[in-house]
Amino acid sequence: MTAFALFATFEMRGRSLGGKGLFGWFKKLPWKDVRFFAPFMGMLIFIPAGAGGIINASNQLNQVVHNTIWVTGHFHLTIGATVALTFFGISYWLVPYLKGRVLTKQLNGIAIYQTILWVVGMLIMSGAMHFSGLLGNPRRTQVTTYFDHPVASTWGAYETGMAIGGSLLFISLILYLILMINLSFCTKRPGRIPNWC
Repeated sequence: MTAFALFATFEMRGRSLGGKGLFGWFKKLPWKDVRFFAPFMGMLIFIPAGAGGIINASNQLNQVVHNTIWVTGHFHLTIGATVALTFFGISYWLVPYLKGRVLTKQLNGIAIYQTILWVVGMLIMSGAMHFSGLLGNPRRTQVTTYFDHPVASTWGAYETGMAIGGSLLFISLILYLILMINLSFCTKRPGRIPNWC
């Protein structure tokens, strides 16, 4: 319901900006504004996250993935991606608003890259978690091959994928913190000389 409501809101806004036809509204959305782009990417990720939730809620399918790292990957998509990206978009509007500063074109561009880095990192990490979970990798265990079991031996490649995705997420988070410091203290105030750090 949430996804449908938000996409309907996007469509209404696109049509109010002059979008015509079945998908003309899509082109009218403010794609170069991170305050829209980040939550929109979160809503796109909510589609596979919601599908995974249906699997978790299904008694027969859940028997395959229950207590595996699939569940961890699912929650990374729903919370770590959808909720976090929405939070990013809101904070790129709210922090400058509360501090009386401006989200400059340069910072907006960097924030777009920060968002893309977060999306890619999350898709790599949670994707590896999903596939590894389908192979039976438990949620809570140390790295082990279970006495060189052939299935457990395949988990290592997915764990490397999780580490790569997590590293991209860490870089994105550092970039986000730098942007928040700039938006809080360093960017210009409307109608005033820039106060650069």
